[in-house]
This record gives sequence, structure tokens and C-alpha cells, in this order.
Amino acid sequence: MVRQVQIALKTFGYEPGAITGTLTAETKVALMQFQKDCRIAPTGRITPDTLDALRISAQ
Repeated sequence: MVRQVQIALKTFGYEPGAITGTLTAETKVALMQFQKDCRIAPTGRITPDTLDALRISAQ
């Protein structure tokens, strides 16, 4: 799931760092910026609302 989020963040123009599948500090910063821009609570966590905004299906 983290890898998919990293790829989606990069696609949307954010810089999650290396696509490793690990929730790194860089990924969290990019995730929080994305969440803030989408008016989602900027937690740096992968939430259902964040997945919806990134257009990723929670499986």
C-alpha cells in the first residue's frame, strides 16, 4: 500500500522520496502536504480519505 501511495503522490506532483514501499520521513512530509492541499487532516498517515483522494482502492 505504501508503494502505491508513493507512486500516486509522485504522479500528483509531490516528492515522496525514493519509491521503496516504506513510509519514510520524506513520504510523510509529501503525504501531509497532499492532505493539507486536499483539506484532509494532515496526519501523515494513510487514511481512507487520503486513499480516496489519491484514487487508490483500499483492498
